[in-house]
Amino acid sequence: KELKQAGFYPVAFDKHARIGGVWAWGWDSLVMTSSSVHTAFSDFPPEGNLRMWTRDEYWHYLEKYCTAFDLWEHIHTNTKVLKAWREPPICEGTSNLWQVVVEGPLGKTTWGCCALVIATGVNQVPTYPVYPGFETFTGKVLHTRDYRSDMDFTGKRAVLVGMGESGSDISYDAARQCAETFISIRKTAGWVVPRLRNSTPADIVTNRILWGLPRRAGPWLSRAMATGDSVLDRDEVIKEMGKYNFAVLEKGSNRLGVYGTFGTKNTSFLKAMVKCGAKLKPEIIRLGPGKSVHFADSTVTEADVLLFNTGFRYDFSFIQPRADDVELKQALEDAKDVRNLWKKVLHPAVGASLCFVGFARPAFGSQPPMAEMQARLCAFALGSNGAGLPPRDVMELQIELDRDRIQRQFGAEQRVRSLDDYVLYLNDVASIIGCHPGSIWRLALSSPRLAWNVMAGPHIVAQFRLRGPGCKPALAAETLQRSTLPFARLCRIRLFVISAALWLLCALLSTVLGASWRPVGFEAPTGQLSVKQLREELERRRRRNLILP
Repeated sequence: KELKQAGFYPVAFDKHARIGGVWAWGWDSLVMTSSSVHTAFSDFPPEGNLRMWTRDEYWHYLEKYCTAFDLWEHIHTNTKVLKAWREPPICEGTSNLWQVVVEGPLGKTTWGCCALVIATGVNQVPTYPVYPGFETFTGKVLHTRDYRSDMDFTGKRAVLVGMGESGSDISYDAARQCAETFISIRKTAGWVVPRLRNSTPADIVTNRILWGLPRRAGPWLSRAMATGDSVLDRDEVIKEMGKYNFAVLEKGSNRLGVYGTFGTKNTSFLKAMVKCGAKLKPEIIRLGPGKSVHFADSTVTEADVLLFNTGFRYDFSFIQPRADDVELKQALEDAKDVRNLWKKVLHPAVGASLCFVGFARPAFGSQPPMAEMQARLCAFALGSNGAGLPPRDVMELQIELDRDRIQRQFGAEQRVRSLDDYVLYLNDVASIIGCHPGSIWRLALSSPRLAWNVMAGPHIVAQFRLRGPGCKPALAAETLQRSTLPFARLCRIRLFVISAALWLLCALLSTVLGASWRPVGFEAPTGQLSVKQLREELERRRRRNLILP
């Protein structure tokens, strides 16, 4: 859609019968962990009341989106990409052309194009941990991808391995049927939050106040949140969640609390423990013989079912560079860790002719808006023929700076390579495109209500349609107004009150202790820095071991 509006004729291939990826083939009771306003794209607001979409509701939203923007003629379903490569430039100074071989209803065909966008996402190839004795295990082995809601686990003993949002949901589904359920987690489930609080989506307070706190305030905020949940809340599952999050803090590997880890935005695995008697276990060290499962705490259990919620890996093997295309080979090797890409989208060696979209995962927030912002960056880069992009040496230094920030912020979660800070990432990319809403303080002078909605309302991407390329200010302002809770209702939300109080405290501290305590996100990110300035900033961070922002 973004490429079409930039004047290109895009062609999309999907090997499935319908669009939507995991939302086309996931289990039928699948429910999103981000609310409808956080999940929706910036210029196509959701219909109806604020809620958590089901699998089918979100798929219908995507279907309406394609219809609204006349995208169906550009989409080829039941079509698998077999091979892609770059041809050498026709003459000096011209760009490489891509050749893409696909197989669909009409057989094999070859397409030529000026740029290739890989938007396959991270949920491609299931990953399985390797344990000693795996080949001797005689129980049934499943992966998240195999799971369906109508599977019968009645009377069985199940071990669920790994914990993410899907794993959490599946654990409760299984525990309601199983005779005995064990949940094996190697490290932690990150920071756990519920989908709903008092029937309202909990992410309604993912705003510029909560996420405008300096990240060094994370331990204060996290302890206040965990205390409120474990002591003040009446719900048994929420109390257990508060205790679990406290335990995550006490482990000490995450020094920024909620700001330094990924979120598990549902409490289903805790509900499985509280209401169904599921047991939390450490990592598995060995399998077999028979149905035996051996844990790191020296306990052993028998399992009829071993269900791996251990994620996926991405696969770019369909791109087959020519033997002499050294730059493309290097780009594909580097892209195995998307932190090596500029803004997780472009590789400096090949520029805008190869874009990766959908490979950034928010610690908290929603993935579709991040993918949309990446698509806008892709269209911006291609539309300007690369003129709007920084030089290669600047790109490389910016990659190093971003990787350094992510390492300092999410150091304990380095295995999740696509992880990033939702608010910082969106604002950073928006400033490159030129669609950042600008200074909130300046906005407050011209439109106080709009400034309040941008600041205290959910951090939805409609705010990046207020100005700049592709702006739709009237639609954006209306969407922001509809999405922001009334002030009186916000003041009844404990997390909003805690974060607002901390925000004021940090603002006061910054006058004494300096800019490192100043709330962030209320000014547009700074403009492009020179190579010298970038090198100085990187050295400054390393010398002072800074956690930024």
